[in-house]
Amino acid sequence: MAALHNAGNPQPLNAQDLTRSPLPQILWNPERTTHSSTSPHRYVGLMAKWDSFEKEVRQNFHGQAWGNARRTLTWNPDPINSDRVRCATEVGVTGRFLQHVGQVMSRVGHELNLPLCFGDWKGKRQDIPDVTVWVEGQTTQAARIAGEMKTPWTCPLGPLMSDTHPERPTNREDFEGKFTLWAGQVARYMSQYKYKYGFLSTYEETVFFKQETHRLTGAWAEANEV
Repeated sequence: MAALHNAGNPQPLNAQDLTRSPLPQILWNPERTTHSSTSPHRYVGLMAKWDSFEKEVRQNFHGQAWGNARRTLTWNPDPINSDRVRCATEVGVTGRFLQHVGQVMSRVGHELNLPLCFGDWKGKRQDIPDVTVWVEGQTTQAARIAGEMKTPWTCPLGPLMSDTHPERPTNREDFEGKFTLWAGQVARYMSQYKYKYGFLSTYEETVFFKQETHRLTGAWAEANEV
């Protein structure tokens, strides 16, 4: 979702190029937080893997009018936007996410006449998402997506979400104990603010959530890790 940093002559990048490009790597400070800032709320409802996630993303991508968004938005390499900031806390990770995902994809949406905007916000309630996505021109309270940011060393998502990861917990209680705690914070935002979508991200890895109505219980969630 951001410009590749290649050597050689600068290449123009349009909205489609930016969307297809990987994120730049974050620089980490060796002296960093050990606090996970995880809330005590656990997700205790039904949850299933979001099996159609990749298919839906590809269909949405190929369904965009990229031919109407050919204007050059930046260049590759871009020496001004290449990272020189070192992160040590959740605040730092959130800042880099908003720079490399929020800033870029908000601009891409503008080029495609999709008035979606990334940002943070301050509400009257105590539980406030780190990142929200809302429609430009509306209040942030009418946001569509809630995002929770964590540091990758305090919230390693890969071992929990990948069936083949060598560090995946073999004990089901260990798996559910960690994941339901991390997912609980996002689920609370989605329930409290009536969002259908949410995500949990460490910048390096992201789990996407979708809230659906279950034919028997009335509510459930689907998740997929990228």
